Amino acid sequence: MLQYAQEAFIVLVHLYEPDGTFRREEYIVGSPTREAAEDKVVSVFPAGVEIRVFASPLGHSETLSLNLLPNEIRPRR
Repeated sequence: MLQYAQEAFIVLVHLYEPDGTFRREEYIVGSPTREAAEDKVVSVFPAGVEIRVFASPLGHSETLSLNLLPNEIRPRR
């Protein structure tokens, strides 16, 4: 039986372009801590890319309804 994540975070990512503009992306991460969720998303991007990440926790019932696996990353739709 699958063990779903008990805690999750929405991670907002700002990717800075060389011309000074930025692109915004959002991910949902099954993670026990904010720091681990942010680190997991940062690890997806190549080194040298200037990014900033901001994580916010999801509520318990919302987390369970997503059926996220631990350490799973999903783009937020």
